[in-house]
Amino acid sequence: MNRILKFRVWDIQQKKWGNCLYVDIVSFKLRPVDISNTENFIIQQYTGLDDSRGRPIFEGDYIRGMFDIGSGVFLNKIREIKWSMDGYKWSYWDLGTIEVVGNVFETDYATLK
Repeated sequence: MNRILKFRVWDIQQKKWGNCLYVDIVSFKLRPVDISNTENFIIQQYTGLDDSRGRPIFEGDYIRGMFDIGSGVFLNKIREIKWSMDGYKWSYWDLGTIEVVGNVFETDYATLK
C-alpha cells in the first residue's frame, strides 16, 4: 500500500497557509515544510476524500451538500469537517454532492448560510 498522508499548515501569525506536509508511510519520508515552532501553526489532515469538483477535503473545511436527516430525507446542509474518535461521519452525506465552500480560518460561517 502506497498511501500518502497529506496535511495543510495554517500559519497563525501570518494568517496564511504554509507549505503542505506530505508523509509517505511506506518509506517514512517527510517532504519539506518548515515548522520550527509548532505553537505558531495549526496542522490539519486530509480526509482522504475529494469534493465533487476534485478539491481535497481537509479537517476544518466547510462543506455543502445533501445530508441525510433520516428516513431517506436529504437536506442541503453546510457543516465543518471535524475529526472524532469515530472518524469522519461520511455515511450521512450524498458524497457526489459535496463541495468545499471555505474553511475555519478564511471563511465566516455565517456568510455561508
